[in-house]
Amino acid sequence: MVQDSSISLPTGQLMPILGFGTWNVPASGNRPGDIEKWLKKSLSNLQLSYLDLYLVHTPFAFEDAGEVLHPFNEKGEIKIDPSTDHLQIWPVMEKQVLEGRTKAIGLSNFNIAQIQRILNNAKLPISNLQIELHVYFQQKELVKFCQNNDISVTAYSPLGSRGLVEKIGKGDAVPNLLQNVTVLEIAEKYEKTSAQILLKCIIQKGIAAIPKSINPSRIKENFELFDWELEAKDVDKLNALDMGESARICDFSFFKGVSKHREFPF
Repeated sequence: MVQDSSISLPTGQLMPILGFGTWNVPASGNRPGDIEKWLKKSLSNLQLSYLDLYLVHTPFAFEDAGEVLHPFNEKGEIKIDPSTDHLQIWPVMEKQVLEGRTKAIGLSNFNIAQIQRILNNAKLPISNLQIELHVYFQQKELVKFCQNNDISVTAYSPLGSRGLVEKIGKGDAVPNLLQNVTVLEIAEKYEKTSAQILLKCIIQKGIAAIPKSINPSRIKENFELFDWELEAKDVDKLNALDMGESARICDFSFFKGVSKHREFPF
């Protein structure tokens, strides 16, 4: 992303701009009339003139509540917008590319049927799909579909997002990935950390991974993946850990009432 070499944070500190600029349309802005407004707002906040990639974050939408991203009713249920129409949203996303506000556009948390519907009507390609993906939840069919349609895949929560698992009460259903015996044995064999093994398993399949960390040593560790390879037999062992849908962490059910939306589940 070509832009000023740094941006000013609210603290007054300057942060250098590095890497690939990706942002998304919030669920509360997931309407044809709001896509451009939210992108322009994001560009202003980020002090950028364009993004490298702009994503539709969810296949469902929440009601427009101004600056409130997650509007709830008196029952504590998220206020859904049932009018979501992907075929009206995508042309507005394409317009953002044509007018130079983003270089590419994509989706996040969409399923095969939802993606295919857009592909059947799109003028510009779906460049990327960002989904939850880790060794316990490998989404093989969806990944294969994307690869067959020239859609790159990005894995969020590639290490299992233990903090979120505990927060939403799924600790019993989804074991700690970093402490899995198979993962630990493979890590010992390669003299790597569990996190490095889990990330390598993903990127070795041609999938991008975006682990989250604020720890400098862990951030450095997460980049040390490109001068070694996992043997096929070890990849097979990791593939065998797939638990399918039962290991999905971020199904958005923590937004009470979201299941009433016609594009849910995804």
